Amino acid sequence: MTPDTLAYRLGWRIFALAARVGESRLVAEAPPILRRLVRELGESVHLSVRQGAQVLTLLSESPEAAIHAPGRVGALTPLATTSAGRVLATDLAEANLEALGLSAVADAVAAAGELSAAIGGTAPGDGIVA
Repeated sequence: MTPDTLAYRLGWRIFALAARVGESRLVAEAPPILRRLVRELGESVHLSVRQGAQVLTLLSESPEAAIHAPGRVGALTPLATTSAGRVLATDLAEANLEALGLSAVADAVAAAGELSAAIGGTAPGDGIVA
């Protein structure tokens, strides 16, 4: 529920639930892409979205033969504690970062004009001094 309007809206957690029944186009179309990335990189790959100061994992794929930390689909984790969270924080304005209690240093890495990666870091509000 949105406090100022008293209206209800669907959040990303519903998409995590939809992952089990294939109702979301994003969640429905992502698995083959995630599997391809796992094959090419040999690493675990996660589809995550930012939800306030947290990251919600929608999907997770891992290589079969490697030691890996499995993703927790449907789990919320603090933005600053995951690489996905740090990347998702790169587009937040500094005022929004401060409101979430974070500071961030980040930069996008572009190849041929397309975003190919993000390099970033976050810390508690007093953790980064410029």
